[in-house]
Amino acid sequence: MTTTTDEQHQMITDILLRLLKNAETDQEDIRNATSKMNDIRSQIISETGMCVDKKIRLVFSEQMVAFDRVREQLSVASNETRKMTRGLFLKTVILSCLITALITLTLGFFFIPSLQTIESRRAELAFLNNQITKHNISLNSCDGRVCVKIDEKASKYEKGYRILSGH
Repeated sequence: MTTTTDEQHQMITDILLRLLKNAETDQEDIRNATSKMNDIRSQIISETGMCVDKKIRLVFSEQMVAFDRVREQLSVASNETRKMTRGLFLKTVILSCLITALITLTLGFFFIPSLQTIESRRAELAFLNNQITKHNISLNSCDGRVCVKIDEKASKYEKGYRILSGH
């Protein structure tokens, strides 16, 4: 029995040694696999980073092109607005001048007397000047109004007429 026990111990020892060798091999395989995984991970991160960087640059470039197009359109719209504003300003000035001229002519038509009225008033003025000179009438200003001396002893006529003093 001792042989069998020694043989069994030997067998167990052999098994344990094989297990130990297998464990060392497995541990080395695990280290190699971990190292390979880390290499692959680094490569994926690097390539992903480059792809993301390229994509970001592409999107940024597209956005800059779109921004430039919008800026050009705004510039064109701004120039058109300036032209329209200038045209509108000139039209407003011209229209204002025409309206002013029309108002002036209308007011002149209603408030400036006609040539016939002017001639009639000149004739009336000449008649009154002739009467004042002919009858030696003395006109004066009383409280900002024209006044003459009246003969208080003379009789009164219809419609408020009275005889001037000295006649």
